[in-house]
Amino acid sequence: MIRYYRILNEGSVEPQEGLVGADWIHLEAPDKEEMTRVAEEFRFPLDYLLSTLDPDEVSRAEQLEQTKIVQPVLVSLLYPLEPEDRVNEGVYEDQTLSVILLDKQIVTCVRKNPDFLDHLLESEFELVKRPINERCLLIEIAWQVTRAYVYASRDISARMDQIHKQLRASSKSELLLLLADLDKSTIYLSTAVAENHPILRTLSVAPYLTGEELRREWIHDVLVENHQAEKMLDQTRQMLQQLDTTFSSIIQNNLNETMKKLTSLTIIITIPCITAGLWGMNVALPFSRDPLAFLVVLAITSLLMLLAYLWLKRKDFL
Repeated sequence: MIRYYRILNEGSVEPQEGLVGADWIHLEAPDKEEMTRVAEEFRFPLDYLLSTLDPDEVSRAEQLEQTKIVQPVLVSLLYPLEPEDRVNEGVYEDQTLSVILLDKQIVTCVRKNPDFLDHLLESEFELVKRPINERCLLIEIAWQVTRAYVYASRDISARMDQIHKQLRASSKSELLLLLADLDKSTIYLSTAVAENHPILRTLSVAPYLTGEELRREWIHDVLVENHQAEKMLDQTRQMLQQLDTTFSSIIQNNLNETMKKLTSLTIIITIPCITAGLWGMNVALPFSRDPLAFLVVLAITSLLMLLAYLWLKRKDFL
């Protein structure tokens, strides 16, 4: 699907019916025919758009070294997205956002719109309050991508804290699977943030973006935010690894406790077998002919079992 927007002087975004007068051309889940039409219209390689369909695509940039925009500039960034088929909260995957910067227009392409892009299409901006042109919009998009990773890291941390609380009351294997999902998401996000970093660093020295002091300050804020996302995800990953180790230790300890108690119960249950075996031997035994002999043996056995129980309890085996 192709949508057209116009960036107004006051910094808001207004939908357009067609290409005429449009400053922002946005493609969401486009088919190859739509991609080809846009690529031919603005004369840039088709793979600038096709990369958004590749689940293994990495961050990259093309034509960033220009002093001014003569050839279309590609900035391809990874952003976090919760998969539609996710079972648990805090699970993320990386998607590709392609931004093609032209002299007077900007083209964006995604397989599925993230929340922050929907907000931008509704003129809800954070860093660049009034994006009066496509260059300002590119900086705002880069800011939103880095913020998305910060939010995702906080979400994973919150989910991790919930699991930590549940571990105090339960050691079910399902919690271990949840930790594995969170750890997997953290690896994806950490890798993506690291891949985005050199692209954002290159943007900070692009002449067509840093011509104004305010833009340089904005790009600096983007780099700081990306650095924060890197540190948060690194800390979250370390905490997940520690929690995973702790959880494994808890499971092992619970298993040891269970085996210890079962062994102690086996010792207690073995006592009647020993006394019955001794009493059943073909040798002379005390009060063997006494009519109350069975009750006496039963009493002695019960006493021995009680003494064994108390001793094991005292030694913390039960």
